[in-house]
Amino acid sequence: MCSMYLINYAASKELIHNQQINLTMDEVVVDSLNVSFYDTDSNGVPLVDKEELKENIINEAAIGLLGSIDESSKNIIESRIMFLLYLDSDGYYCYRNGKWTDEIKYDSDIHAVVVEQVSQKINSIVGNKYKTLIPYNDGEDYKNSIDKYSCLVFYEQQNKYYCFSGATIILTSA
Repeated sequence: MCSMYLINYAASKELIHNQQINLTMDEVVVDSLNVSFYDTDSNGVPLVDKEELKENIINEAAIGLLGSIDESSKNIIESRIMFLLYLDSDGYYCYRNGKWTDEIKYDSDIHAVVVEQVSQKINSIVGNKYKTLIPYNDGEDYKNSIDKYSCLVFYEQQNKYYCFSGATIILTSA
């Protein structure tokens, strides 16, 4: 009976730990995108510094998850980021293995097609272990999907727990 209690206690502690990591990464992505969004162009398109976005994510995650912003902590965080995507108006960029790709153009302006294209990219990175199921909904005040001007991060924890966090810049009319 005592060993069952210990197993349940350990599983409960791990679940709580994983939830805290997930919540921390959600906040890291939201805060980092907010800080990296510095202006809009003449057409009202958000301008985001991708390099600053990546650095902000690494630095905030190092502080939030490891309690330190030294080079060792930043290297650990960067090694655990499986990918970082930034979705722009005409395409998206993928940060992996220490570098950003050139812009990968969307196949269409249709939201569902963009979601499918980004989902396929994610699935190609994470392999058969996970299947990306991003809703296709669009045009709502509170989106449950990806959209242009979004940042998505897939983070691997030591115990093979993964978290998928994202944030979107929602443009409002003045």
